[in-house]
This record gives sequence, structure tokens and C-alpha cells, in this order.
Amino acid sequence: MPKDEYGFGHDSLWQRFSRWFSDKPAFETTDDSGSGLSIKQWVANRGRGLVDTMDVVIGQNVSCRLFLKALKLIDRQLTKHDDSNVEKNLWRLTDPLCELQEIEAAVFTKEHYMPLLAKILEKYIAAVREGRIVPSKPESAEECPLDMDLVSMLVRYESLPGLKLVTQLVREEYRVFDPWWRAVFDTTQARIIQNAGLYLILLLDDFVPENMLGLAYLEMCNRVMQYCNFMSERHSPIEEAKELEFPYNSPAGRVKLAEYINETATDIPEDYCLYAANEAINAIAYVEEEHCLPLAHLAMQSKNVDIVLAGAIYGAQLNDGPSLEKLAELAADLNYAASAVECLQEQKRTDLIPKIAKEPSFIIRSRMVRLIYEDGGKRPDEIEVIDHRKMVWPPLKKRTQVFALRFVYHAKEGGREEAVDYGIVHYGELTAFPEETLKREPSIWEIYAMHCAYEMEHKDWQNPETGFAMLKRYNPDIKF
Repeated sequence: MPKDEYGFGHDSLWQRFSRWFSDKPAFETTDDSGSGLSIKQWVANRGRGLVDTMDVVIGQNVSCRLFLKALKLIDRQLTKHDDSNVEKNLWRLTDPLCELQEIEAAVFTKEHYMPLLAKILEKYIAAVREGRIVPSKPESAEECPLDMDLVSMLVRYESLPGLKLVTQLVREEYRVFDPWWRAVFDTTQARIIQNAGLYLILLLDDFVPENMLGLAYLEMCNRVMQYCNFMSERHSPIEEAKELEFPYNSPAGRVKLAEYINETATDIPEDYCLYAANEAINAIAYVEEEHCLPLAHLAMQSKNVDIVLAGAIYGAQLNDGPSLEKLAELAADLNYAASAVECLQEQKRTDLIPKIAKEPSFIIRSRMVRLIYEDGGKRPDEIEVIDHRKMVWPPLKKRTQVFALRFVYHAKEGGREEAVDYGIVHYGELTAFPEETLKREPSIWEIYAMHCAYEMEHKDWQNPETGFAMLKRYNPDIKF
């Protein structure tokens, strides 16, 4: 198989680019001639300065060498203040990089493209600031602006020149109000690249940004700390993490956490306050123990009970009396009892668990409420155990106590109609149907049958006969 000068075969990585643009076979000029140019012609003519403006479209015969050369030509354009169609050219040349999955492709991109892309982005931002380029407005709120898309790419591939530029932009609080920073830092979760977030924290040291940039950065810091702890627990510590200090453990960082927790931060939109409070609560786990308790107590003063619960859990882990008392109070509330009781048990303070929280029906219902909430659903207005019996549960292949539950969401004025859903609780597991899948009131055995098939991941789980067959096979003594 023929290879280009960088050692890549045209039938592997670079054919991905060709397939991605298979419906766009050539570069196209914006002059009056209307003639299309192949990528080879475009690079050759552009290099000789014979073509002034064009809309770059990658053709089928693209190679690694030409792709890199095209980026170099865009860099030369910006250096000479020749800004014609720079945005369009950059979109077309960088979009395919988001499609890469192979390690080989990512490593090559990191080494050859990203340092050059960092230079291009720096020049592009300068051109925008000087008014030479007017950025095109995204067609919709879901479309990322070009500069933030390029920043995201530099983070994803963790090239050192790219990360240094991103660090500089964060310190300058570039586009500090832009929610797209969250998408930028989300790229640190990429399957191929794992340590970009870690490197950014090390480069930024204890710097704590403000506004939406700061909120997105806090979320990334929490994720990085969680990842590093996870790797340490698996006895595979990350070498670079030995030097890592949680930025929000600094005085400025703790002040920002406190603002988020008590929802007094004025640098973020109001509809982000709860999200910020939750991220700040998660950050308590990485703050030095002597500073944890004041933050936990602050959380316990929140109007949001989920924040109160989280603060009480952190405080209880430090054997704090007020936190334990708050957990005992929440253990009597069906909506929060499961987590409160679990923490009291872990702290060996079962003496604080209220009597109601020890009743089997209450325990089952509280666990189901937590499952629904943790799966992203809303806590039901009513929940009841409608049946329970012992049987061999096919997904477990053993005899256990199984509970069927019915939960109701009341109608809201001007909003949803009353809705009813069902769930199953058995030893070690809880399941609930996806919302709005049932079109009628099922019988008790239909509830068991459909949940059985659903847990077994059967495609036809909504057909009760599918689950009946499984239940009968394991429970021949039961009459349905």
C-alpha cells in the first residue's frame, strides 16, 4: 500500500477524511470563473499566490502532506493579514479532526497539527480583536463558534503548545461569559485522551476563573480529581497527579465554593445557580478536612433540600453532631430517606434512624424514589407498594422477595396531565419503566412480566407474554 511522506497509507487514516467529504470532490474558488480546483491545484496555486480567495473543500485525493500544507497556507494568510475566507477554510480543514478515533491518528494529529493550529488560533483571535475579521454568527444556539471549537480541539489533543494557549486564554478570561467553555472542558473526557484536564490544572496552578468559564472549570476540576482518585484506588496512580493540588482548596477557591453553595454568586446566570451549588458540593470532597465542615454547614442552610442532604453527609463523615442530627431528620422524609439512612449506617449511628425509616414498606418506597431521581426523573407525588411475593426472579436466577410499586405524578396547571408509572424492587436491584411507555393500566402479573423482560434487555419487553414465558420457566408452581 503506498504511503505518504509521514508514513501513513492512503487506505487507512486519510481515506477517512476522503469519505467524510466524499460528496465534495474539490476546493472551490469564489471568483467569477466558477471552476473547481482539486486540493493539489489549490495548494499549488495558493503557494504561488495565484488564487486570492476560495472556499476550501477537501477532495477525495487528500493526503496527510497536503492537509498539513493547507493549514500552513492558512497560517501564512493570517500572518500576511490576508483574511479572505479564513473562517470557511478553517471549518473545512478542522471538522474532520473531530471524527478521529484511532490512537495512531490522534498521536499524529497531536504532534503535527495541533502546534500549528494553536498558532493559527492565536492569530485568528488577534485578527478578530483588531477588527480585521468579523466572526460569523452561529446559525443556532447548538452550533459552537469557530474559536471555541478550535479551543476545544486543542484541549482534546493535549498538545503542549495548544494547552499553553488555552491556559493563556483562561487566565485572560477570554469569552468569560460563554457557556461553550463547558463543552470545551467536556472534551477532557475523550476516550483517546485522558489527561488534558490534569495538565490544564497543573499549568493554571491555583488560578480560579470567574463567570461561566469558572463554573465550567470547576466541573472539570471535580472530574479530574475523581479520575485521579479512581486510578489511585486501582493501584495505577498517574505520575503527574503527584504534583496536583485542587485549585479550589485555595482561599480564593473556597470563597468561590461558598458563593456557589449559598447561591450568592453574581457572576453566573440565575438559572445556573443550582448547577453551581451541586458542583461546589462535589468539590468539598477534595478540600482539606479543616475547611470541609464550614462548607458543609453552609450547605445545610440551603433552601434546596438536596444540597442540605449533601452537606449533612459530608459533615456526618467528619462525625459532626449537627450534621448527624440533620440526617436523622431527613431519614423520616420519603424523598431523602434512602441516602440519609445509608450514611447513618455507614457512620454506625443506626441509633439515630427514626422508627418510620425502619418499616419495610417505607424502605422499599424510599429506595425507588431515589432510583427515579438519580436516573434523572422527578420524584413522584405519591408512591405505594401494590404487591409483594417471593419467587425465582429470572434476571437473578434465584428466589427472592419482589415488590411491585405504583407511583403517581399529579397534574400541573397549564402543564402535564396526571401520569402513572410502575417499578420493581427486589434483592439488590430496582427497575422502573422508561417514562410514558405504558398506554393502559397493567395487571400485577403484567407488571412483573414486563419488568422481568426489561431487566433481561429483551427487545419485546412491552409484550407481557415475553416476560410470562420467563417467569413460568423459573416458577412452574405459580399460577398466572
